[in-house]
Amino acid sequence: MRYYTNEVAGLSDYYAGKSEAPGRWVGRGSGAACLAGEVSPEQLASLFEGAHPVTGESFGVGYRVRPGADPVTGWDLTFSAPKSVSALWGVGGGEVGMAVRSAHDAAVQAALDYLEEHAAFSRQGKAGIRQVDTEGLVAAAFVHRSSRAGDPQLHTHVLVSGRIRCGDGQWRALDSRALHRELKTAGMLYQAALRAELSARLGLRWSEVDRHGQAEIAGVPERLCRHYSARRKRIEERAAERMAESEVVLGRALTPEERRRAYERATLETRTAKVHDDMAHEGLHDRWRVEAAAAGFDPDDWVGAVVARPVRPQEPEVEPIAAEALAELSLRASTWGRTDVVRQVVRRMPPTTGSADDVRTVVEHLADAVLAERGVVRLAGPSVRPPADLRRRDGRSVFEPHGAARYSTQQTLAREQHVLDAARDGRDAGRAVASKPAVEVAIVEGGLGDDQASAVRRVTLDGDAVSCVVGPAGTGKSRTMGTAARAWANSGMTVRGLAVSAAAAGVLQTEAGIASDTVAKFLLEYDRPGGGTGPYR
Repeated sequence: MRYYTNEVAGLSDYYAGKSEAPGRWVGRGSGAACLAGEVSPEQLASLFEGAHPVTGESFGVGYRVRPGADPVTGWDLTFSAPKSVSALWGVGGGEVGMAVRSAHDAAVQAALDYLEEHAAFSRQGKAGIRQVDTEGLVAAAFVHRSSRAGDPQLHTHVLVSGRIRCGDGQWRALDSRALHRELKTAGMLYQAALRAELSARLGLRWSEVDRHGQAEIAGVPERLCRHYSARRKRIEERAAERMAESEVVLGRALTPEERRRAYERATLETRTAKVHDDMAHEGLHDRWRVEAAAAGFDPDDWVGAVVARPVRPQEPEVEPIAAEALAELSLRASTWGRTDVVRQVVRRMPPTTGSADDVRTVVEHLADAVLAERGVVRLAGPSVRPPADLRRRDGRSVFEPHGAARYSTQQTLAREQHVLDAARDGRDAGRAVASKPAVEVAIVEGGLGDDQASAVRRVTLDGDAVSCVVGPAGTGKSRTMGTAARAWANSGMTVRGLAVSAAAAGVLQTEAGIASDTVAKFLLEYDRPGGGTGPYR
């Protein structure tokens, strides 16, 4: 997803592709505004200027932005098929190609239907305190066949207007918070729906679903997929350059968020004019077949083996999927929202579920089943049914944003209480108290700032059994803990670093200079006979 601004793309970008299908109006809000059928360039321009594409009626108060900022008038949501799916579609031809395209369209619609239910809201009142219902999204969909490098890449751009009509008939801004919360989930739902549609139509088999909810078709040559990934290769190379440059300047590893932003900038920087082909739809597919054969992957040699008889839909087993999803949620986070539940459920949806709409329906049911589990706890006060005039269609108060509720499990809360009890009982326990001279020498040698020095004195001199140092990325926590470790070591104590992953343990050891292992390895050694008698006892 990207914001729609003048900086990112001109509207003509969606019409420049020759032989591409024309855009079409999608979304319940479009239907309510009497927008249907094909989208003309003039209509699209009017929409993103804040006016009705047909009547010219103003869509409410204009967009307010800070000086010098680009107005965000909408969003470009991109639903892109996995490379193996695009490769099969690009060279399969005939009924195979039509089946892939129909499956893609159905999966996109299922994802949009999900967003209509969970992200099509607006806000009213001071600071947008009330989240209110709307008539639905106003959007235009454009199906494109190729990447900017000319490789087969079946994908749909859904341009969503930033204006939305509320229940009282007034046009207001779309609540971007709700949209952002659900975008990744909708993308994962698209992938699961696509697998189900293609399995039902073509009997395809799939690789293991990754953590992003994506899988590849088994049997499509991996080297052919790489051959058709010229655009991705350029982006990854530029992203690697940007990240390396940033890490040199900052003197540290980038955070996941910083890496994501570097990848986004690399995507824009490598965004060249799209390769447009004068060939008709069939001619372009013929060209891709010739390219595949020239690369050593003649479609006649493998397409028939990939495509089998359509599979009969089967209803998924609810209990195992719900149990696995809940176990994964509990392992990865202490609290989570409904959208996190949906993501875990979607990853586990069998490709034999049926149609794209069947997938969406079953996913919603399974998500509710997970939240209804006996051990799940909703982290909020007692739910009081609000009066009708302060209640949305979902039954919640307008003062409670849809999907914002957080959940945990009784087991997780019990673990957290155990940690809190240990911290409380361990106050002033006289644990790991360093000598003051050693602490001050370590602080001077470390060249710490006032806040960092204060943190070192606190953890090395207070004697608490449990101490926490909290700070954003890049504020010098590793350096601070390295200084504390030297103070303890110079006071005759043994220091060992522990982290939840091997990568994190490596960073701790490199940046803080502390011999480090994973928590799992430490516990394994500790539980061995005699393991608890060493210096860490």
